[in-house]
Amino acid sequence: IQGAMIVVLASVVMIVLAGGSVANEFSNGTIKFLLINPVKRSKIIISKYLTLILVAAVMIVGIFLVSGLTDLIFFGTDGLKTPMLLVEDGVVSQGNAMWYVLKQYLYQGVNLLVMMTMAFMISSLLRNSAGYIGIGVAALMGESMLVQILAMLGFDWGRYILFANTDLVSIASGNGLFANQSLTSAVVILAVYMVVFLLTAYDGFTRREV
Repeated sequence: IQGAMIVVLASVVMIVLAGGSVANEFSNGTIKFLLINPVKRSKIIISKYLTLILVAAVMIVGIFLVSGLTDLIFFGTDGLKTPMLLVEDGVVSQGNAMWYVLKQYLYQGVNLLVMMTMAFMISSLLRNSAGYIGIGVAALMGESMLVQILAMLGFDWGRYILFANTDLVSIASGNGLFANQSLTSAVVILAVYMVVFLLTAYDGFTRREV
């Protein structure tokens, strides 16, 4: 799906935005002016993250709508009514093409959210703006290679690594790199990482010296 591939590019954009949302405040010295206001640091960090979520949501919805309108213009509505054979968690079922496309965007959106949150955490810990961009983009681009190597070597503990669970599209279709890897377990593992990322970002920002 072309639109889903564009979501990957959107992930890169969100990594840059998330990373700069905190680190640039310190590197540019604008954090001093921000903290002068009678607002708690906790509210500042939470508002920054919620803003990023809003931007990411707008991007995902925008890509979905533009892609959908483009397909309707060139291919009409016949393709949306065509039934599809879908495989999810190893079970074959007949599904709707529209619902299938929507789920691909949702899965890619979860990946975007996780990578964005990781970049946000790194940004709260580093002062070097180049650092968070390098780490975030490298993680996004090199995640599949690392997981594939671990799977090939038979390291089953690799299923608990963050990057082993970000490709929800493959996992949902039963094509995960590790045996018996399910969509439910992947989502739970990602949720745990998200909590750790957010707590680390919160602690790093509220304790950080100006």
